[in-house]
Amino acid sequence: MRMARQMERERLIRDKEFEIAQLGELMVRRSGLMEQELAALRAKKMQANNNLAGATWEQSISTEMSVVVEKYKAQKESDGERLKAMNAELRRLKEMAR
Repeated sequence: MRMARQMERERLIRDKEFEIAQLGELMVRRSGLMEQELAALRAKKMQANNNLAGATWEQSISTEMSVVVEKYKAQKESDGERLKAMNAELRRLKEMAR
């Protein structure tokens, strides 16, 4: 009986460690996606003509860039909070396994 509980705790620890690793990978992928989106918008911005229409288009692209940054910032904050909670849960599980 005691052995079964210990094995279950170890499984829970492995599962939590896997979840944490997955979230970390997701955060890295999102960072790369943000950089790709911003690079595409920067390239678009370089195509703007040096006139009023071009200036208007550049401003529009700058606004898009701000939206992209804010979107990923919100995701990063949310992921950071999840990661913090998951790490706390992992510590709790490891303490119980001792």
